Amino acid sequence: MIKFGFHSIKQLSFKTLNSFTGRRQFIALDFYDQMGDLDWNLRNEVQERMLSRFPTVDGIFKYTFSNRFEEFDDQAEQVIKDNFPDKNIYHLKVHDVGVSDGRTTLSFFERLKKKYPDTLEFLATDYAPYIYSVRRKKNGRMRLLVDKEGNLLQLIAPPFVFNIPRKESAVLYPLNHIIRIMLEQLFAKPLLKQYKKDKKEGLYIKKIALIVPECQTAIDNNTSFHFDEQDIMLPLPQNFNIVRVMNLLNKSYFNDNSLQKAIMNVYQSLNEDGLFIVGSNKERGATVNGAIYKKSGGKITCILVSGESAPVHDIIMKTKFD
Repeated sequence: MIKFGFHSIKQLSFKTLNSFTGRRQFIALDFYDQMGDLDWNLRNEVQERMLSRFPTVDGIFKYTFSNRFEEFDDQAEQVIKDNFPDKNIYHLKVHDVGVSDGRTTLSFFERLKKKYPDTLEFLATDYAPYIYSVRRKKNGRMRLLVDKEGNLLQLIAPPFVFNIPRKESAVLYPLNHIIRIMLEQLFAKPLLKQYKKDKKEGLYIKKIALIVPECQTAIDNNTSFHFDEQDIMLPLPQNFNIVRVMNLLNKSYFNDNSLQKAIMNVYQSLNEDGLFIVGSNKERGATVNGAIYKKSGGKITCILVSGESAPVHDIIMKTKFD
């Protein structure tokens, strides 16, 4: 079998996306922020499809969709109100980690903004909110997508689109496998070498924000909403009342030692009596397996459970925080 990809905006429609072959195809991410002329519903479906099949260099998917955590957010909102009841006293600092393109964090921000209109300070972060398109000026159709470190994420050679960190099966798509290897050696490798050596002459480089337009508007227009890059495996910004981590601290992504390190980073970034909100689900409307924990007296206490609890509950409970 052979599989092509969506490498041009002109290919995109509900019909092509949902056709037998279209459902299997990868979508080039370098037109993520170029779909302003598309119908909103089509744009939304395309962006969600893009991220659902696009992993960062460590293999973590940026999979997300709108209205994903509504019921769990209702519960979290109530817990926050109970723990920070006076909107006129508290300067509420919130950090939402691993927010992908920001569509779910924006909903969470808007909830809290209604309760704390004058005292909310909200930071949303993600490991890879920006990627870079790299191509030779003399060959504009073939291009690479890389992260800030220059790691190859996607190789686009029309009519093919290849995701590199998690490749398609060589058994199911042997021709794609052979073609990708050839293109990596003959095209991607020399182009990356030139790019990493900062020899930009003859190259066209574009920074692409993987941030949903509504979230970008909030960034531009709201002094209390901020967006930044952040690796949860590195020390987090300090002195937050709430840290929220959704669909990131999963055992399918990290081993136990890495999860414990991430949890410790969250703990150290929280103020005393701060809240740690964590959970995961697979589909829109599915029950979130999550929990809310409170930092107090050198330990963390679970104060709310949703579904089967947080995927990392056992690790949190055995971590020594003192």
